[in-house]
Amino acid sequence: MAPVKIIIFNLLKKNKPRHHGNMKITLNGTLLETDACTVSELIASTPMAGKPVVVELNQHALVASAHATTKLQEADQIEVLVLGAGG
Repeated sequence: MAPVKIIIFNLLKKNKPRHHGNMKITLNGTLLETDACTVSELIASTPMAGKPVVVELNQHALVASAHATTKLQEADQIEVLVLGAGG
């Protein structure tokens, strides 16, 4: 019976969502490694978390509603600007 459990475990492991882990990207001109899978996860891991931001992914504007569903890929170039009001 033990070999059956091992086979089932391996099948489940293969079907898990792929997590990038230690992917190299460029954020605001700085090369860094991240384990974030989405733009939202990346922003949440920075001091910009919770602030209103504008995101550019590989020289294309990314609407805020797409941050959570946009997957990061190796060598992506991301620019994040924090919006602020002044006087």
